[in-house]
Amino acid sequence: MATNAQVAKEDSSEAAALAAKVRAEFEARIEEVKSPEMVELELPGGTTVVMGPPRGASMLRAVTIMGEVSARSGGTGGSAVALGWIKSLLYVRSIDGVAVTNASTLIELQRIADRLGDRGEEIVMTAYAEYWPPFTPSQLDSIKK
Repeated sequence: MATNAQVAKEDSSEAAALAAKVRAEFEARIEEVKSPEMVELELPGGTTVVMGPPRGASMLRAVTIMGEVSARSGGTGGSAVALGWIKSLLYVRSIDGVAVTNASTLIELQRIADRLGDRGEEIVMTAYAEYWPPFTPSQLDSIKK
């Protein structure tokens, strides 16, 4: 027969194991939430937008479009805000169930923006920043100090 001390020790071990399991599941969920494969948004007015990381080399498309923005603004359009706007719109996969093609020009990006409207653009930019924030150097193991 187990003593009270042995029972307490077993209970403590079980509680610690359960806590570790919950913590591991929570941390996995946090990582999933921070970089989900897909997010569905409902905009005011009922428009449904599906966002997710673009397929292919989206940074190259973003830099190309950024060059167009800069050229049209006399060389002053290369801001972080412009890049955030471009990247967030590149993450739009569909609007009301209609697939969005991978934009590679400013005009194609403007067509996506027009379908979203001003408020929709703001919501998409906010979702992009929330779910797919840029990496910081401390998050990248490959950066040596």
